[in-house]
Amino acid sequence: MIDLWHLTNLNWMSHLAGPTAENLRQSAECRNFAVGEQVFGPDSAPDVVFVLESGMVRIYRVSAAAEEVTFGYIQPGEIFGESALFHAQPRESQAVAVEPAVVLILKRDAFLAVMREAPAIGFSVSMQIEGRFKSIETRVEDLVFRSAHNRLAHILLQLARQFGRKEGTRTVLPMQLTHNDLATLIGTSRPTVSLAIAYLEQQKWIARRGRYISIENMDALSQAIAQL
Repeated sequence: MIDLWHLTNLNWMSHLAGPTAENLRQSAECRNFAVGEQVFGPDSAPDVVFVLESGMVRIYRVSAAAEEVTFGYIQPGEIFGESALFHAQPRESQAVAVEPAVVLILKRDAFLAVMREAPAIGFSVSMQIEGRFKSIETRVEDLVFRSAHNRLAHILLQLARQFGRKEGTRTVLPMQLTHNDLATLIGTSRPTVSLAIAYLEQQKWIARRGRYISIENMDALSQAIAQL
C-alpha cells in the first residue's frame, strides 16, 4: 500500500477523494527503477497500468529480427502501459527507465473503477493517449515524406519542446541519446543518423554537451527543417 500523496501529487489525479482514493491506494504499489532497468516487458495477460511519478521512461518494441523501434518517452504524471485498460490481449511493447524513475503500479480493475467514478480522470487519461497517438501518426507521416536529416531535426525539436531545459539561448535534452537510440526513433540506420548528426552540428543547429544533445537555436533549426 502506498501513501496517498503519491496519488494526489499528480495533477490529473487531484480529483480523487474519500473511498475512491482509498480503494486505489490499497491496490497500488510504488517502485523505484534504476537507469536501464525494465519497468515492464511483453506480457501475455497484463492486469496493471503504470503512472510515472518522477524520472523518464522509454517505450519501445523489439521485432523478430531483434531490431528496436522507440515509440516515445513518458514524462511525470503520464499513464503508460494503458492498453491493459481496454482489452486483455498480450502486451507487446516494453518500457525501460532512462532516468532514475519512481513508478506507480495500479491494478486495472481498481483504476477502471476510478475512471467510472471520476470522469475527469477518464477524460485526462484519454487526452494523454490521444496526444501519444497523434505523435506516432506524425512520425509515420515523417517516414513517408521526410528525409533522414529532416526526420532527425524534427524529432529533436519535438523532444526539446516536450522535455528540454533552457540553458541560456540553448535547449538541452535531458535524456542521453545514442546514435542507435535516435535511429530507433526515426526509423533509419545508425550510420545514417551519424551522418545527419554531423551535418546538423556543422550547421551549428545542435551540439553535444557531454552525453547530452542541445538545440543551439530552436528557431533556426525549425526554419531549416523545410530545406532539409
